[in-house]
Amino acid sequence: ECFLFSLYTSVYQYGACRVWIDEDHTNTSSIHQSAKLVNSLRTVNLHGSANSTHAISYFNDDVGECQICEAKSTCSNCLKSLGCGWCYSQYNPTIGLCTSGDFAKPHKGLSDCSILMENIPVPSTKNLSSIEIEQRLISWTYSLCPDVDECMLDMHDCHENATCVNTDGGFNCSCPRGFTGNGRTTCTRTCFEMCVHGKCSGSPNYVCECNLGWTGSDCSINCGCNNHSKCQRVGVCEHCQGETTGDSCELCRPGSYGNATTVGCKKCECNGHWDEKRGRCDQTSGRCYCIHNTRGYKCDQCEEGFYGDPRNGGKCYRQQFVLQVNVESINIDCQEGTLYIYEGLPDFVSVNSDWDRQNLIGTFCSGHSSYPAITEAKTGIMTIFYEMRTPGQGFTASYQVLRCPDNPGENRICASGKPVCSEGWRGAQCSTMVCPSKCLEGSGRGKCDIVYGRCVCNENYVGDDCSILRQDHLVVLQELFNPLKISSSLSHLQTVLPRFGHTLIVDHQGSLWVFGGYSLSRGPLNDIQQFDTRNRTWVQVTVNVHPGAQPPSQRYFHASAYVTSNNEMYVYGGMNKTHFLKDFWKFNIATESWEALPVIENLPALAGHSLTCRSETSPHSLILIGGFSAEYGSFGTSLGVRLT
Repeated sequence: ECFLFSLYTSVYQYGACRVWIDEDHTNTSSIHQSAKLVNSLRTVNLHGSANSTHAISYFNDDVGECQICEAKSTCSNCLKSLGCGWCYSQYNPTIGLCTSGDFAKPHKGLSDCSILMENIPVPSTKNLSSIEIEQRLISWTYSLCPDVDECMLDMHDCHENATCVNTDGGFNCSCPRGFTGNGRTTCTRTCFEMCVHGKCSGSPNYVCECNLGWTGSDCSINCGCNNHSKCQRVGVCEHCQGETTGDSCELCRPGSYGNATTVGCKKCECNGHWDEKRGRCDQTSGRCYCIHNTRGYKCDQCEEGFYGDPRNGGKCYRQQFVLQVNVESINIDCQEGTLYIYEGLPDFVSVNSDWDRQNLIGTFCSGHSSYPAITEAKTGIMTIFYEMRTPGQGFTASYQVLRCPDNPGENRICASGKPVCSEGWRGAQCSTMVCPSKCLEGSGRGKCDIVYGRCVCNENYVGDDCSILRQDHLVVLQELFNPLKISSSLSHLQTVLPRFGHTLIVDHQGSLWVFGGYSLSRGPLNDIQQFDTRNRTWVQVTVNVHPGAQPPSQRYFHASAYVTSNNEMYVYGGMNKTHFLKDFWKFNIATESWEALPVIENLPALAGHSLTCRSETSPHSLILIGGFSAEYGSFGTSLGVRLT
């Protein structure tokens, strides 16, 4: 019967048959072959009627080979063969056998798969629950292979930390919450939460580290601090960062500009020449309010009629001459007083609020420097201050004025009407050669670093002028740089002597304080240098000296500790040129004055030890650990000092 196939609704792809054979009915040869095929298949009733005759194999003239069902070992190969079906275990469909049959049942074993699979090892159902028995039942399929649960049967390749999920015809591997990876080759431990606005801390805690301004176990809660502060509770900002301030970090700090709620805030960049009273710079544009005879967006140019380089804290000068003072000899005990030399008029002489202590250009006392010592003021204004405490002490000094074009000075030239050192010469008298012997560059031993004023030797030579052949047994001490030879572009380094064996503490405002140390050019030191972290400049501290408040002697390899509650730096021990020290001092940051403390009993003179403030005690205490003593050698004892 002919019918329109497109109107035929079928369960299977080719109607009620599993295989469809297309024929050309106009071809007699094809019709003859079709008849032979039909005759060979007449013994098969595809609907499984009671009168059907069972057939084990089928012969197809078109293919020319026998299809033996029992030769197929897998369900997929079995059902590809015409007339073959699959007996299988419901628990594990891969366990089974291929045999002839139709849609209803197999043709062998009394049409019972259980009989056919008697010799196939299937787990016994004895002493099993009903669910377990059901899992071990035997079934038959002729149309489609049953799904295999690879996850239940442990036939998957998922990672040991992954979860296997069965799917139709396969399985998926997925990492559970708290792990990340593709589920097969990787499944690495991570945070249990998603860390929406943050990142996972990793081992060992695996907790979310929130970005600034976010909180919560998954960093999904906004602190309400405009992303400038951490918080424990929403709306309570712990510490505003990024130059911001306010209850919600919604404002820019004084000395900064921008918009805290949108683009953020930035520090005013004024090269140290801002007007503090006006707020340093315009809070919208960032343009600096300049002082110190400077101008420009960043105060990086000198006013008309002034000269100099104000960048990086440099100065602009009005005068076209240099005032030079030569301290020829000095008799001032460092324990009782100090000679101070300033460029310009300091605040205790002038009411000019623009002056700051960076104008200090020299401090002198007996044993502190080698004499004669020359200091110069490029502005043409100099202040010399000395308060005599002991009769008979004092100093001898002379001065000269260097002026262009009449008297620029030795090894100097006139540049823009100002006396400056000739190329290759530096120092107060322009008498210091930048690179001695030109670093023997002609012999290939080194090169001159004109900026730092030093020789950079090749690997085979050492020494100030690269004249010493490097040898394994030879010890050569060499400064990183000499402040007298530093280029004017690095003027901030000219006030700080290179040193070792010093101490450095940080105060509650973030400033760094350096005390003492050993200089290869001057020996032990007892000066104090402060580094302002806000404008990144070094300042030599002018110590307030009065009877009973003289500074400690020069030393190195001492120990210092800062006590926040007292705003004081404590110093113990160290070494001078000849012996170990056991004196105890404190320096008040606010008043910038020293005070000698009683000697600690049973504590030897020490060097190379450490001193740490223990703030959880009341009152605070200092912990001293280790060190070296001339009396005991290595000092292996720890001691506590209560600050009563």
